[in-house]
Amino acid sequence: MSILTRDRIYFLSKDPHWSFIWWQVNWAQISSPGARVIRVHDVTDIIFDGHNSHHYVELNNIDATDHWYFQLPLPARNYCAEIGIKTDTDFSAVVRSNTLFVPRAEPSASHEERWSTYELG
Repeated sequence: MSILTRDRIYFLSKDPHWSFIWWQVNWAQISSPGARVIRVHDVTDIIFDGHNSHHYVELNNIDATDHWYFQLPLPARNYCAEIGIKTDTDFSAVVRSNTLFVPRAEPSASHEERWSTYELG
């Protein structure tokens, strides 16, 4: 399979509240009936297996585009995005993204100074 035709997804952080998702899926090779959806999972502090996220948000009706700006539920969390087919009873992932760490929304509350010393020579 050529790199130009393989299914893929990119999940990028814009800021602590927004992300950008871009995907390329060859839907002609997928014969499963159902709706095409994006799921964004909160995978903070877990080893994600596709079913054990803390919670997820689902975006429907993605047929007309190949990218999406997505408002993240919470900053300072880890997220993973999936493109898949949803039926009444099941979800089948077609492609899964990298894990994205989203930074916190405010500066650190710590005012402690930390100095490092280095010996030259």
